[in-house]
Amino acid sequence: MPQIATWWCGQKSELDYVIANLENLIIKKIDRTEMFQIYFGKKLSQIERTALIELLLHNPHKYVAQEEVDFSTVPYFNGDKIEPRNAVIRTYCLKKDEEYCVMNGGLVRVSHDKDTLLVSSKQGGISKDLWILGKDDYDMASVNILNHTKYVETSINQISTLKASNLFWLGRYLARAISTTRLIVLVVKKITNFYRYEVVISKESQNILQNALTHMTKTYPGFMDINNQQNLEIFPMVEITSIIKDTFRSGSLSFTIAMLSNTNVNLKDLLTIESWKLFEKMQKEWNEFVYRKGDATLVVASELDKFLIYLMAYKELVKESIFKEQGLILYSIGYKIEDALLLISKARSILCLKVDKTIRNTLLEGMLNSLEGFNAYRSHYKSSLNLENVIDFLLLNKQFPKSLKFVTNKLLKDFKLLPKAKIVLTPYEEALINVQALLESIDPKTIVQIKEGEGVYVELDAVLAKLSDLFLKCSNEFSNTYFSHYDE
Repeated sequence: MPQIATWWCGQKSELDYVIANLENLIIKKIDRTEMFQIYFGKKLSQIERTALIELLLHNPHKYVAQEEVDFSTVPYFNGDKIEPRNAVIRTYCLKKDEEYCVMNGGLVRVSHDKDTLLVSSKQGGISKDLWILGKDDYDMASVNILNHTKYVETSINQISTLKASNLFWLGRYLARAISTTRLIVLVVKKITNFYRYEVVISKESQNILQNALTHMTKTYPGFMDINNQQNLEIFPMVEITSIIKDTFRSGSLSFTIAMLSNTNVNLKDLLTIESWKLFEKMQKEWNEFVYRKGDATLVVASELDKFLIYLMAYKELVKESIFKEQGLILYSIGYKIEDALLLISKARSILCLKVDKTIRNTLLEGMLNSLEGFNAYRSHYKSSLNLENVIDFLLLNKQFPKSLKFVTNKLLKDFKLLPKAKIVLTPYEEALINVQALLESIDPKTIVQIKEGEGVYVELDAVLAKLSDLFLKCSNEFSNTYFSHYDE
């Protein structure tokens, strides 16, 4: 059947066409964020038309345009009389090998008033029953999937590339959301305690943690903006609020939650009802918080603490929802890779700077708290906070589940359980073998040697940079192998 003509505005010729023919088209965003909106070109005023063109020119890759197609109508009784309403029918097929069986029925959506072109249930649309009259001329029973097997195959060997990719990115976005929330909470709570300590010391440690937040989220220039330093020092919560709430800012917490929401929707058939309900409750409360203005700093911290609990609960429900054979291992691999990359980013920003001992203790404590590893560190090392011990704990400890050595060893074991596991090393395994070798070469005492006059632990920073490159290579090679099929 013919499809609705669609133009992606990320290409110049298509964008020019869309702007020139705006009155005949319907414009919408490519993703289903909470700011999702549909623009009907013929209904726009001149002011609205101008504003939409500015949106398209500013972020053309985020929008698509479609031709306006007339709806079929169905009779609808509105309480007083029968009138026509726009309707769409969504049908379904079952696939077995190369054969399809069209199901005898479908889903009918009807607009909530006679003039609207929106039939989505989220936009007030309603449902109607679909009746199939008569008999099929062709017996479809021979291709019915249910006649071939007692169950639908859902093992990792059979899942689609799209679903596999969503499982991998569910892990990555969830790890990113949790780590971002923890670091923001740490920074916000430091701000609330700002005047309890000596101003110079608190200000320097606060600036380092804020810069770490910008580096980890990649929301540049952020706190690194040299042209806005005075405002950032006086009103840091303005930038932090943007990192929390700006859905259209790549790397922000809201942006990450929107991406997490997309993967959650795409995997609903694998997740339990409890997972859906928790995510919907979490998202509802999150949206209320995001659109609310004027919260005090302590209120922001409290809301983020609550949100972190939701994320951790959702994480556990995901692990309970999906069988290992259904691709749970892909989710786990994605989570571990993202966790490792974020740990390295924070370590480069927080641990590599030579600072006063008092400031260093504040930063070491902050680094451990951002990983929920402070108590684990205390139980393992009976001494006071020490840079060498923290490096040993975060990079080399074989028992701490978040340490790079622990994560690397676990990933290499997980890779061997995948359908494309080979006797010879794959490119993504080779990257982690190099990580193992680099970690084995680290001596926490010598890696923090520093020359007089230097303000950075150069060797530590260089090692962390190399580790980051290797984990990125591992991620890219893994994605190419399982989600792009470049080796087939």
